[in-house]
Amino acid sequence: MQRSAAEIETLLRARGHTPTPQRRAIVRLLAERGGHWTATEIVERVEGASRATVYGTLALLRELGVLAAVATPGGELRFDAD
Repeated sequence: MQRSAAEIETLLRARGHTPTPQRRAIVRLLAERGGHWTATEIVERVEGASRATVYGTLALLRELGVLAAVATPGGELRFDAD
């Protein structure tokens, strides 16, 4: 079952991570819009989030088990909220 943005933000806090405005925007995009996004697409859509912030947040969300990454035939990763 896919988690809501609020549930993921609660998990971030519970694990000692601050849900910064950029992290919250990334979480909302993934949780509420669904789909399979590339990191580049997320950078382009989340205002104020640097490439480093996006990659760091994606890695953190994968570590927390709320995000899956799938490699495309071209080698690019696409991310989807679990």
